[in-house]
Amino acid sequence: MDEFKGRVEAFAVRLQRAMDMRGMKKAELSRQTGISEQRIGQYVMGSYEAKQSAVYAIAKVLRVGPAWLAGYDVPMEPPVAGKLKKCGQKITSEDLKIALFGTKEVTDGLLEDIMDMAKIHLELWKRKQG
Repeated sequence: MDEFKGRVEAFAVRLQRAMDMRGMKKAELSRQTGISEQRIGQYVMGSYEAKQSAVYAIAKVLRVGPAWLAGYDVPMEPPVAGKLKKCGQKITSEDLKIALFGTKEVTDGLLEDIMDMAKIHLELWKRKQG
């Protein structure tokens, strides 16, 4: 699978656009994400592609959707938690693939592994809560 399939714009371009839009410098983005300023500079220059965890951290700080930041043809706004639930629409495996990876071309096995990890994380969270 080509990991860049479906992208319409480079991550570096989207990152710079989001930083400009928020008036945020590399130093501030570094401080808020915990990613080194040098690494953020590499992202902006396009010399290094961010890993998924970094994309999510940056997207959260810049208040943009991670799939948009990664370069996919999706809305810039981050998804609203519970939006689909409120309108009564059930989330399918295909929807989840797009939400997590920006493409439907993800193996069902990988999606199952992620769902298993989410269940484990949820169980650990519940134990901490009470």
